Amino acid sequence: MYLSNKTESRMMKAEQVRAELEAARVSPALESLAMSLDSAYSTFLFKESHEVDSDLLERVEHLSMLGALISFESLGRMACLEEGCAHRIARAITNIQKAAVVAHRIKAVGWVNVPLMQRIFMHGDIYSAINEARELVLVAQRVCYVATNRGAPMPSGEEKYGHGIDVDILEE
Repeated sequence: MYLSNKTESRMMKAEQVRAELEAARVSPALESLAMSLDSAYSTFLFKESHEVDSDLLERVEHLSMLGALISFESLGRMACLEEGCAHRIARAITNIQKAAVVAHRIKAVGWVNVPLMQRIFMHGDIYSAINEARELVLVAQRVCYVATNRGAPMPSGEEKYGHGIDVDILEE
């Protein structure tokens, strides 16, 4: 019984290490996604009407491409991270895809051809999807940052540059 518990403990620790290393790999894409979500969200803050311009549609398409950079295999490896990090990222990507579908509909029909009530609903759909994705990514980004520092910490100066002048001199 003791050996099985010890083996199980080792397996859980190895799974946690893999999740932390995967978080380190995913963190740059997640950071880009967070910045782009902030940028798209800010376009809603400064608009007075329910207009959706081509700039916003391009941003939503860009968000969709950034979300696709984070694979579901990566999320599966990160499943054991705290605060449901992988689930938050998956939900954020789902919201981004939802906004992208609405953006494709708008582009196909043309914004001027959409009836007024449908414009308001489409605008609200994009806004709420981007806002929810933004909030989910902010929490997931923090969790990934902590996991990255545990699994792949920044190297010390000694690790980067060696142990000193006496040890690192090349002999001629």
